Amino acid sequence: GSMRAIVPAHEAKGRAMDVPHLQAVHNLGMVLNLSGRFAEAEPLLARAALASRQLVADDNPEGAMMRFNHGACLAWSKRFAEAEPV
Repeated sequence: GSMRAIVPAHEAKGRAMDVPHLQAVHNLGMVLNLSGRFAEAEPLLARAALASRQLVADDNPEGAMMRFNHGACLAWSKRFAEAEPV
């Protein structure tokens, strides 16, 4: 769907990740996550979690949610050793 087109559209601009791009990567990751496609979702959620640390303040609730969602995806993937520090 259109969600899949949004991330490449941001990446085609060739700029550093900004907040709308971050949100698009996270949202696509969550769509895959909620479909049970954890192997596809995890790299996107990992990218969003990492980028959120650079783009939004540590106490920003949206950034915190992105980091939480990455940990949840790892846990659902049964990758508990990786999920715990996240």
